[in-house]
Amino acid sequence: MNWNSWIERRYGYLVNITSRWCDLPHDLVHHVYLRCIDKNFPENPEGYFLKACWMECTRGKFKKVYRIPENVPAETLQLPTADDLTKAIQRETLEIWISRLNWFDRNLIQLYLAGYTMRELSEETGIKAATLYKAIERTRTTLTDAIRNRTGKSA
Repeated sequence: MNWNSWIERRYGYLVNITSRWCDLPHDLVHHVYLRCIDKNFPENPEGYFLKACWMECTRGKFKKVYRIPENVPAETLQLPTADDLTKAIQRETLEIWISRLNWFDRNLIQLYLAGYTMRELSEETGIKAATLYKAIERTRTTLTDAIRNRTGKSA
């Protein structure tokens, strides 16, 4: 995975998130993309990219170039809802459990969650699709059981 393919897959989502922070979300995404393109692709690209967007929007070169006003009217701010926070906590919990998996299962589930199909993974790795399906299903069961046992809730 690299920045180009990652941005292409998530462009609409990134613009939607950054539209909460400024009036020029497309420009902000493009600006941060150009700053990140030469950097190594991180383990958590979404967190890295959105943090960079926030920093550029609040105190970086983007703010200086586009002169983003300090006092944004309260009615334009979109505070996160309880549902947004719940999803963020669930996503973080999942990432913690994924980090505890063995190398193969961890990388496979991360690629799967990043949007790669079993066919693409099979062609790229040379591993039969049936083997990949079994590994994904085994990992999903492991993660579901771990989260259920840890939280006491059904997934």
